[in-house]
Amino acid sequence: MTMFVTISGRVGRNAEFKDIPLKDGSGSFEIAESSLAVTPTRDVTDWYGLKLQGDSLLKASEYVQKGQVLSVVGELTIETWLDDENNHRFKPVVLVKQLQLAAKSN
Repeated sequence: MTMFVTISGRVGRNAEFKDIPLKDGSGSFEIAESSLAVTPTRDVTDWYGLKLQGDSLLKASEYVQKGQVLSVVGELTIETWLDDENNHRFKPVVLVKQLQLAAKSN
């Protein structure tokens, strides 16, 4: 099942660009990663990883900067791993399809 979400918040860190090798070894593709802090209530901040490719990747270098207010639409996934102490860890990640900057106020 695919779940698409729209979330808004502040960018937690500048976009970091990476070349990811293709599984078949025939080349690589570029991806940008960042994070977004979403505060649904005063006392709680939820952090989402962001992964950008394609058109949103092109915008990432210019617009995805720490502190910027941003809205994203994309596919919600959960990344899981084992930490150093063998505990299961997870984080929500949005594979960004669209991004939009918040309007600037004067």
